[in-house]
Amino acid sequence: MQAMQTSKEWLAIQKKYKDDKQKLQQEQMKLYQEMGINPLGSCLPLLIQFPIIIGLYQAIIRLLAITPLQLHNSIPIFTLSSILQAAAVQNVFLWMNLSQPERLYLFGFGIPTLAILV
Repeated sequence: MQAMQTSKEWLAIQKKYKDDKQKLQQEQMKLYQEMGINPLGSCLPLLIQFPIIIGLYQAIIRLLAITPLQLHNSIPIFTLSSILQAAAVQNVFLWMNLSQPERLYLFGFGIPTLAILV
């Protein structure tokens, strides 16, 4: 795709049809077919990742329940004790409360230190 965008053919097509968007798109699709480029080729990895990301999000949200009773109501497992044994409900890691946005308060301003470190 990058090689196509810097090719002389593509630049000539852009210059020739700069005022006619519909004709530009038609010529672009012809060039894609000639060069064997699939414009939707990069969508498959995203479609594979999407259910995994949703599942990860749901797992984190359910494990960060504020009380064990909320956790019990959100996950249908047999007993509350089996839930607590399966996943320790802790929303604090090091100095950060994971159920709240991470901020370091200096002079009344909240500074997102973890985002700055990353």
